[in-house]
Amino acid sequence: MSDDAPINEVRLSDSNRQFIVDECVICGDTHRHGSKDPAVARGDLSHRVAHCNLSLEDTRGGYDLRLADDAERPERWLNWVLPDRGEA
Repeated sequence: MSDDAPINEVRLSDSNRQFIVDECVICGDTHRHGSKDPAVARGDLSHRVAHCNLSLEDTRGGYDLRLADDAERPERWLNWVLPDRGEA
């Protein structure tokens, strides 16, 4: 996570294997990233290399991902968030 990195909200793909950025805050395009990240499961930010088709300078060192407020957390994430599958 970078203090000055832009934040893209993501949703999960139907398979739950990818995070989907529907409209990137940098370039406006759709991007996909792997979804196996405990940070996002906990509600934290996850820094990623930008998938934008821009110059390296334009991508500002990447962006952070955050699960959209209206996105459902898959049941399997409880194993990543909670050491003994307690309360979230």
